[in-house]
Amino acid sequence: TDKPYFLIEEMQSTPVAELLFGILPDSQFGLALTIGSGGTHAEILADTVSILLPTSISEIKTHLKRLSMYPQLCGYRGSERVNITKLSQSILNIADFFQRNRTKYQSIELNPIFVYPQNVCVVDAIIESTKEQNN
Repeated sequence: TDKPYFLIEEMQSTPVAELLFGILPDSQFGLALTIGSGGTHAEILADTVSILLPTSISEIKTHLKRLSMYPQLCGYRGSERVNITKLSQSILNIADFFQRNRTKYQSIELNPIFVYPQNVCVVDAIIESTKEQNN
């Protein structure tokens, strides 16, 4: 519809870290997953890594370690530690969902994702449907 809509949700508690997550098609390589520092740090730090899909938990873990903000996930200066395996599984679950529904979605951008010690919360998302879905 052409009518604007609003979604009002309760405030989330302060996260250990904020991540961004995106999947875009690349004409040469297929689907590319990008993970990086999210929220207000996304543009300032330009701290991202890219992974070609399909991927695995171990590959996601390896790429997370390449981020400058990785120490923040590991309890930097007394902050809470994030369960990296659960975080990687959450990222993989979203990537797998996107791949299974590839005919429905063109791209996805989640920013920020609030990362907590044992779970994540997607705070904002842009999901672009394919042209088939727009009709």
